[in-house]
Amino acid sequence: MSLQQHFNIRILMKRNRELQIALVLYLSMILAACQKEPDTVAVTGITLSQTTVELTEGESTRITATVSPSNATNKKVLWSSDNPLVTVTDGTITGTKPCNATVTAKSDDGGKTATCTVTVKAKVISVTGVSLNTTSLTMTEGDTQTLTSTVSPSNATDKSVTWSSSNTSVATVSSSGVVTAKSPGTATITVRTNDGGKTATCAVTVKAKVISVTGVSLNKTNLMMTEGDSQTLTATVTPSNATDKSVTWSSNNTSIATVSSSVLGCRHCKESRHGYNYREDERWRQDRHMYSYRQGEGDIGYRSKFEYYQPDYDRGRYPDANGDSQSCKRNRQVSYLVIK
Repeated sequence: MSLQQHFNIRILMKRNRELQIALVLYLSMILAACQKEPDTVAVTGITLSQTTVELTEGESTRITATVSPSNATNKKVLWSSDNPLVTVTDGTITGTKPCNATVTAKSDDGGKTATCTVTVKAKVISVTGVSLNTTSLTMTEGDTQTLTSTVSPSNATDKSVTWSSSNTSVATVSSSGVVTAKSPGTATITVRTNDGGKTATCAVTVKAKVISVTGVSLNKTNLMMTEGDSQTLTATVTPSNATDKSVTWSSNNTSIATVSSSVLGCRHCKESRHGYNYREDERWRQDRHMYSYRQGEGDIGYRSKFEYYQPDYDRGRYPDANGDSQSCKRNRQVSYLVIK
């Protein structure tokens, strides 16, 4: 092959490559012209699976966002919370402390939004027990004392309690644990927790109140008497509801007048009454006769001194002014004064 022929072949091959490239470029342009640009589908709205959420501190929950239309080109959603105590990540909400918050889901395309209200409550810590500052009380009626309850654990959510008494006629208890002694006796005070019904008790003993005597008076402050007469003095102790109203009688000169706290009716007639008195026309008079009186236990001697006694006797016997046997009352309890 001559040099000229070789040269012609190379030129032909070069032209073929150029034609090939031109053909490829042409075909590419044709294809590009034939292809249609796809339409963009815009977001028209967004909704959430829940619009309210309640959590206990430390808990988490997940909500989902749905973008409309379903064939929207860009379905990306952005999440946010208006309270730092509530966090949200890709729809997962976590409450760290008791609070309120609003979580918002926003579409990246068009800025469409939807919200969820979040309430975070304190964690419930259950009551495990309750105790009282004392397990027994001794009180006097009318007194008050306060019982103090301690609920465990100290950080329990509901530490409220209810008080009650097993015998309100003896002791009552207020809603704040104040115990009031009402009357002598025993009662049990119980405190109960509203959470869990845990209980503790206190035994209460109430004693009668001692009411001291503040004074004493007599129905008479002076007496004019005849030798041999007797009169009754009445003592009034104050206050009228004093616990011990007993009194003791005495005379500063027993040779002039004696005083006793009781008259033993017929026993006195037989043992020490040798003269006697009787009631006539609503006044007392002394009979001057002397009698020897026999009641089965021996004769009674004679005395010239007389003693005054109540006349309404109904048992026993004693002689009247005519010497006849009359009834007398045994063990009549009166105070009397004898003038000797």
